[in-house]
Amino acid sequence: MTVTYRSNLTCGFLVAASVGAIYDWVLSFEQEVELIWMQRWSLMTILYLSVRYGGIVFAVSASMQ
Repeated sequence: MTVTYRSNLTCGFLVAASVGAIYDWVLSFEQEVELIWMQRWSLMTILYLSVRYGGIVFAVSASMQ
């Protein structure tokens, strides 16, 4: 049986990184809708969305472990 222990400092960094990512997403969401979602889809659109939202999913799943 493995016990995972996170210090308060580690948890603080996780919270700070999460707040920073959410803040960035909120600030740039209007531009993202205009420049990405409203345009014709291409390979670059799919790559952008997979990196942007795949990274968020990865960060959330990693922080829950």
